[in-house]
Amino acid sequence: MSWKSLLSDACREAARVIDSIGDRGKEYVGQGPSGDRTLLADAVSESTILNVISSASEISFLTEEQGFVGKKDNAYIAIIDPLDGSSNYLRGIPFYCISIAIFDNRIKRVVAASVFDPLRDVMYYAEIGKRAIRNDKEIAHSQAVRVKGSILGVDINHTNEAVLSKLSKLILSAGRTVHLGANALEICYVADGKIDCFVDVRGLIRQTDVMAACYILEMAGGSVSDEKGRSLSVQLDKLTGKNIIAAPTKDIQREVISILKGR
Repeated sequence: MSWKSLLSDACREAARVIDSIGDRGKEYVGQGPSGDRTLLADAVSESTILNVISSASEISFLTEEQGFVGKKDNAYIAIIDPLDGSSNYLRGIPFYCISIAIFDNRIKRVVAASVFDPLRDVMYYAEIGKRAIRNDKEIAHSQAVRVKGSILGVDINHTNEAVLSKLSKLILSAGRTVHLGANALEICYVADGKIDCFVDVRGLIRQTDVMAACYILEMAGGSVSDEKGRSLSVQLDKLTGKNIIAAPTKDIQREVISILKGR
């Protein structure tokens, strides 16, 4: 099976459908299992992706808008965020993406992933045993070796004073901080060397949001963990919030963790 072709078709067809409904895509049509309100654009994108990927045999789905769909013992599970950066989309800010990861239930790991930026026609893709690519060209993370002077992506939306206090020393240590509003695409920017590190310690990020991007970063040679340095695990039964540190190297990852601990 060619996951590359299938995921590319699913992402591009979802983007085409979103574009075809125009401003109607900004209408609210329901609420997802995480409690977030669902835009029509989210709903039609997800439906389109499921229709395309259903051609693969023995596949179930873990989606942002519907939760788990299908049999939990199927060979493959597609982990889907049909529109990461919905708030940007809603306000007309041109930075959002479509994210799909394929989890092999037999070996208990992600084996392929795509993150598609439809506004720039940029497809990030990775699969087991190969380097990550952007539009068929291999990508590489930045050569940053320290947090000092680096470009750091930090999500502080819907946070609290305790988290802001923990982040303050890290933000002051960096050369520049940014947040573009679509975490999956920002993590791909770490994989592609456009920013040096991405940090989200609000306890709100879900595996549907970032599982594909994290895999792409790892296949580009980068490193992903939670704030304690532990690898992110796939949990098929829930969409609970996680913390994430996505870095070009384990050294920078460890330095970020140390700064967050106040050391």
